[in-house]
Formats: sequence, C-alpha cells, structure tokens
Amino acid sequence: MFLGMACFVIASGRLGDCFGHRKTFVWGTLCFTGASLMASMAPTINFLIAARALQGIASVCITVSSPNVVMATSAKAKQGTTVGIVMSIASIFTVIGPFIGGLFVQFLSWRLIFMLNLPLSAVTLSCLYIGSTKTDSSAPSSKDSTWDWLGFLLSICFLLSLNIALMEYSNELKTYILLSISLTSVVSFYYVETRHHNPMFDFELMKDIKLVAYRLILFFFQAIFLSSTFFSIYLQNYLGFTPMLAGALATPFGLLIALSAPLSGKIYDFYGVRMPLFLGLIILFIGFWQTIFLLPSFPLWALLFANACLSISLFLITGSIRAYVLQGAPAHNKGLASAILSSSRQIGGTIGISLFTLLQTYGMNSARLTGETVRHSYFYGFRLALTLSAALSAIAILIYIFVEIYSHFFEPIETS
Repeated sequence: MFLGMACFVIASGRLGDCFGHRKTFVWGTLCFTGASLMASMAPTINFLIAARALQGIASVCITVSSPNVVMATSAKAKQGTTVGIVMSIASIFTVIGPFIGGLFVQFLSWRLIFMLNLPLSAVTLSCLYIGSTKTDSSAPSSKDSTWDWLGFLLSICFLLSLNIALMEYSNELKTYILLSISLTSVVSFYYVETRHHNPMFDFELMKDIKLVAYRLILFFFQAIFLSSTFFSIYLQNYLGFTPMLAGALATPFGLLIALSAPLSGKIYDFYGVRMPLFLGLIILFIGFWQTIFLLPSFPLWALLFANACLSISLFLITGSIRAYVLQGAPAHNKGLASAILSSSRQIGGTIGISLFTLLQTYGMNSARLTGETVRHSYFYGFRLALTLSAALSAIAILIYIFVEIYSHFFEPIETS
C-alpha cells in the first residue's frame, strides 16, 4: 500500500489539475471502496497484496485532492482553521483506528476491518454531495487535459526505485542499482518535463526559494515525526511495558493533536505562516534537545515530554505550510503543489525510518561488542536515534532562519 501511495503521488496531483480535484476525490474514494471489498474477500495472500496496492493508489488520490476540495469550500481568511479541523478529525480516527482494528482481529475477523471501509466511504461521499455547491471551485482550471504519459512513467520509475532503495538499504548491490535507476529516471524526467507543452510536473513551482525551503522543513519534520514509532518499541524493549500499556501511553498524544490542530489553524489565520511555523519549530527543538541534555540517564517523563512537543508541533508546522503553499499556488497547479508536499513527507518519512533503523542497529551492535545486555544495547541504539532527531530539528530551524533572512533582504513577500 505504501509503495502504491509513493509512486502515484505526483500523478494524482496532476489528475486533480486536469480533471478537477472534487472528481479525483470521488473516483479515489470509489476505487478505495472497491479495493477494500477485494481485500475483505481475498482468497490468497497475493490477492490481498494486490488489493492493498490498489488501496494505496486510490488513497493517494484522496489525500492529495482533499486539501484543495476542503479549502475551496471555505473563505480564505478561515482556511487555516478549516485545515486544522480536518486534521483534528483525522487525528481522532488515527487514535481509535488501531484500537478498533485490534478488537476486530482478536474477537471477530480481520476481513471486517476492510468491510468497515464500505459504510465509511458511503458516509464520505454523502457528506461531499450534501456540502457541494453548484460552482465547483476545485474544477479543472485549464481546458488542456492532455496526459503526459512519458512523464507519468518516468515519475513512477523514479519514485518506485527510490523508495525501494531506501527500504532495501541492507542489500548494498541492490540499493546501488536502484539508486542509479532513480537518478537516471529523475534526470530524464527533468529533460522531458521542461520540453512538454502540458507537463506532468511544472518546475516553475520549484523556483520560489521560500516555498522550496518550507518543503525541506516539511521533509525533515516528517523524518523526525516517524521517530515516534520507536518510542513504543523503546517502552516495551527497554522499560518492560506491555504492548497494551505502551499503546495506552500513546493515545493521549493523538488526542493532543486533535485538540491543538484547530487552535493552530486560528493562529495561522491571524498571523500568517511565520508565527505558527516558528513556534512549532521551537517546540520541536526544545522537546528533543532536552532529551540530549538528560543523557545518559533518560527518565520516562522526558520521553513523554518529547512526544507531547512532537504532537503539538505537528499542525503548527505541517498544517501552516500546507495552507500557505496551497493558498499561493496557481489555480492550474494546486493539485501538483499538494502532491509535492505529500511526496516531501513520504520521502522524508522513508529516509527517516531507514536512518533511525540503521542507527538503532549500529548502536545495539556496538553496545553488544562492549559486553552490554540486549536490553541495554537497545537503549544505546535508541539514544543515537534521538540524537539524530535533535540534529534534524536544529537543521530545520537553520533553514527557517535562512529563508527569513533571504526574504527580508532579497525577495520580500507577504506571509499571510
């Protein structure tokens, strides 16, 4: 499912620009529903994998088009709050989803997890129909809907080879081959797209230094955010928590995201992108650097504090950047702008997971060579992963400072 999402993210954004974001959202939801039905009735594991891949392709059409559909239905002065409310609702389902799935697997059947998507999709489409207006502001902005097939294939080749290479880093030869294919594909992609009259990817979107810097910040933040997946493992492997207790400790942070997202949206509406973005970066920086100063001891409260800072900064950083970028994107490229943000997050998350896993393994192996137990060796690996998160948060702040200096002296633009 993840590979399906990663490979078609650029294409899904272009679909929205060519054929309308609302239409892309509807067809994505219908395909996701069909793929869920297929998965629920899967007779073999290969059939299930195929259905999950189709789910990934459909879900990326939903996630990329939905911000434009939502923002098209709200006033510009309240779009930050609107995006915050949407993220708040998504956070609630993120919290209760694993719990419901666990209940289904333990007491009923795993197939019912996929069947549950059918009524949820029906409710989604019904709400979209009820809330739609006669004028669809997310409709295609250009009559030229020519599809760039060569660019489409090259983008899939680039993203597929890159993501597999990052996930298969343990096999050096395979990784080098895949990275070579990825590099060749992206160079060819640039050559083709800069010469196509209606390209899959408009490189004009990459000329604004401020927007590029914000995408880099989003890239680093997503890498840091996925470090939270190691928190639960640390609680179980080092502190001896049960899986249920570790999961219970993670639940309040999902609720914290749900509560803070609408408030962060209001901050964006009042102050523009600078205030929430800077505030989020500072909170993130404090949360991870306090763990570094507490080493080699690492109390539980420090871990919980870092996780709380990560949760609060989520919308302050990602929500404000998304709202700012989509508000400023040309009407004919809003889908592509949303897709670039999604791909920045996915690639950043993939690289983050790979680096954290690599550091975790290196730290554990180094500790074992000095005679440490398996339990304590895991602590040393986790410490390296936390150090990387703290370093990435510092890099993100430096990028923010650089772009503010650049904008002030060389290219002053409005921020709200």
